[in-house]
Amino acid sequence: FFPGAVRMRRKNTMRIMIVDDDFLVRTNLKRLLETSEKCRNAGYIIIAEAADGDQALHQIEMTEPDVIISDIKMPQMDGLELQKEVKREHPEISMIMLSGYDDLDYVRQALKNGAIDYILKHELDEKVLVQALSKAEETGKNSGKAWLCAMSIFWKNIWKRARWARKKSLG
Repeated sequence: FFPGAVRMRRKNTMRIMIVDDDFLVRTNLKRLLETSEKCRNAGYIIIAEAADGDQALHQIEMTEPDVIISDIKMPQMDGLELQKEVKREHPEISMIMLSGYDDLDYVRQALKNGAIDYILKHELDEKVLVQALSKAEETGKNSGKAWLCAMSIFWKNIWKRARWARKKSLG
């Protein structure tokens, strides 16, 4: 079982997890995703939500999100810690970071850790959200191509080694 194989079957949807300690932010983000015609047409669906990074990590295995939209500042495990864990354990998942703070250090750290985008909560609207999710979708497609290329090279090398070992044992 390869994680990329599951994600490749879902060509027409993007599975999204929302992580924010503020219930109203999660609710507004869900409403925005569910009522946006562009989001529905693009196949963006919310499959999970969590109030902090710990909850999110526990849900990832069961829900298999393609994208996590996460707040930066949260109790228990904040968004930057979550981002590092996701990058280490699930590099195929894209991260979009949300914040109420226009702090350059947060932006720099989030992007350095591999965030697809950094969105200020007060600037979040349909256009900004669709742009960020489109960017995540494109990144996901490219990582899928990279994964297929890596697997192709892996199997070619296995095949070469098997032929070499067979040749050596016969000759």
